[in-house]
Amino acid sequence: ERGRAGDPRAALEEILRELHDVLDRNRRAIKLIDRCMDHPELGDLWQHQGREPARAALRRYLDSRGAAGQLRPVPDTRLAARFVIETLTTWAVHIHWDRAPEPIDPDAAREQAIEFLLRCLVS
Repeated sequence: ERGRAGDPRAALEEILRELHDVLDRNRRAIKLIDRCMDHPELGDLWQHQGREPARAALRRYLDSRGAAGQLRPVPDTRLAARFVIETLTTWAVHIHWDRAPEPIDPDAAREQAIEFLLRCLVS
């Protein structure tokens, strides 16, 4: 809501950490409902009340911080928000059901994903 963040990197990092942690805490429910997308009632609920509001909120944040010159400009914040969420979802949710697992420290994966996203978005 504010025009400028005192420390844009720290603010975005806090958001990314919180988003990752919410995804991680709810990974079983997310995976279950994601597999039920063929059921119209559940699919619509998950899409319109679960996924879209989070992407829209992140997009507004990226638009706001980008307009203030505090984040790197991106051609399409809609796609950038989706990229952020999908990256975090891969490492917080999907990796736990990897069909070709390899030993990965979940804490290290979390830190690397967040650092990667920060380097992409922070000017």
